[in-house]
Amino acid sequence: MEQTIQQITQKPSLPIKTKIAAWWIIIIGGMESIYLIWMISLSLLFFSFFRSGGINSGVQIGLSAVGAALLIPSLFFLIPIPGFFLLMRKRWAWWVSIIIYGLISLYFFSRLFTLTIFVVSMNVFDYYYLLSFLVPFILLFLDRKNFFKIAS
Repeated sequence: MEQTIQQITQKPSLPIKTKIAAWWIIIIGGMESIYLIWMISLSLLFFSFFRSGGINSGVQIGLSAVGAALLIPSLFFLIPIPGFFLLMRKRWAWWVSIIIYGLISLYFFSRLFTLTIFVVSMNVFDYYYLLSFLVPFILLFLDRKNFFKIAS
């Protein structure tokens, strides 16, 4: 039995759980980026109404606080990037995805337990965020051995 050159050079397929996690990361990251752009534009519109004539000190402090508050969420633009590199079989993308999604899931788990202790109900969006970041985290961990066999 002769093997063709195409069969010899063909890469093994990406594990199915890793594919699901990578596409999940890309889609959720894209949705979060769109939501972030909407929130930034809405907040800039909101603060433009308070600007009358010149910028007084209160508005200037408010604008600087908004700038600082928007710096951290702007990292949501970086969330879909590891998903693309996971599809290209990059090992570092697996580690980056695990770190990002692990930290975000840990944050929402801590909110869940903190709010439960103080008997305050959790928002529906908190559950959405928890599930949307926890699913790829679990899928990547379940398929790590298969991914590391074929990753470069």
